[in-house]
Amino acid sequence: PEATSTGSISEVAVRGDGITHLARRALKTYLATHEGLQLTKEHKIYIEDFLQNQTGTRALAIGETMEFSTDMIANAITAAQQLSPQQLQNLSVYAAQVLVL
Repeated sequence: PEATSTGSISEVAVRGDGITHLARRALKTYLATHEGLQLTKEHKIYIEDFLQNQTGTRALAIGETMEFSTDMIANAITAAQQLSPQQLQNLSVYAAQVLVL
């Protein structure tokens, strides 16, 4: 992963990756440089879905690079932090299915 000077994080697809996998890694990279953010697994699930929905759904080629704007990631974090307790509860079903967030 690489943070570029243009305000984006680049991720490269490996075998088995989809856009959600790359979004998850981009979020992890972003959070490594923004240590004060406190996000639950449910917030992270929402954020990676938000990023995937903004990017689209399609198959990725091995070695394909995708860029995620840091502004888009920040917007996704803001939206996630505004979720209601009920919305977070609904996301807990999906968060439980992901081992590493």
